[in-house]
Amino acid sequence: MKSIGGRKILSKLIKLEARAKALNNRLKELDSLYEAGQEDIGRITRLKSNLESKRMQILLEMQEVLGDEMPAELIDAIEKIQSTGATGDEELAKESLEHLARKRGWGREVINQIRQHKLDIIELIVAVAIRLVKESMGPY
Repeated sequence: MKSIGGRKILSKLIKLEARAKALNNRLKELDSLYEAGQEDIGRITRLKSNLESKRMQILLEMQEVLGDEMPAELIDAIEKIQSTGATGDEELAKESLEHLARKRGWGREVINQIRQHKLDIIELIVAVAIRLVKESMGPY
């Protein structure tokens, strides 16, 4: 992969990561409200659908930020989620990210972190993109 980077790109990705975390937290909050009987299923469904659209938008924005410099494995992971929605086949997306980590020589620890990642897949994809950009920037 060519040098993708610069502080501007890194800053944009960090903002996308923060948005992904905030949206994921809101989804969890909605689940809690429903489980506590504080919201009806119709309203929760509408709100969650809106949040899922916003999460998919994060992936699109990440693709725009990175442009043609994205490695094939990262594109593959994004496409696996986009093709089936944010609750898509996370395991296949993780396999693409693991392959990228092996290819980049990131070591067993990083590969295991990807494999065992229990949080949101979109957060994980953005985190991998951030690592790629930081790596391409070299030591600061």
